[in-house]
Amino acid sequence: MRTCFEFEPDEVKLLIKVFQKPVVPVGLLPPSLQCHKTRIKEMINGCFLSHGGWSSIIGALKFGRALIVFSGASADQGLNARLLHGRKVGLEIERNETNGSFTSDLVAETIRQVMMEPKGEAIRANAWAMREIFDNEELSNNCLDGFTRFIEEFAPSGCHSQV
Repeated sequence: MRTCFEFEPDEVKLLIKVFQKPVVPVGLLPPSLQCHKTRIKEMINGCFLSHGGWSSIIGALKFGRALIVFSGASADQGLNARLLHGRKVGLEIERNETNGSFTSDLVAETIRQVMMEPKGEAIRANAWAMREIFDNEELSNNCLDGFTRFIEEFAPSGCHSQV
């Protein structure tokens, strides 16, 4: 699952209850940002305009940046945008009701809401607070270790690599 107990505690508990199986959080592994210097520079000034892919979301929240999302290329981007909106760490750019496109006016309005309006203050503060989760190397390592243990325990014996 691409989350952790610290980010979505109620959802993780619900999945465990519904499926009666362990939930292994694996989504907090921060992408290597060394080769994405342009992306980092874009995030420094308070918000990050993103397509809503999970790696971009993690990168932005790692630096405490509110997200402005223009989703649409894949199914999970719309879900990610709704998650960010629900957690009050980002806004999705509204689409033109006629054809589903984005207009420059709608993009500008969303940026204005996040960066200048009172509603944006809370979004920026919440995104800044997410650094404690997404920039936490120990938590990321624990997620990866838990995922590795899960795979080793439940994978068929022929799937284990010989080291």
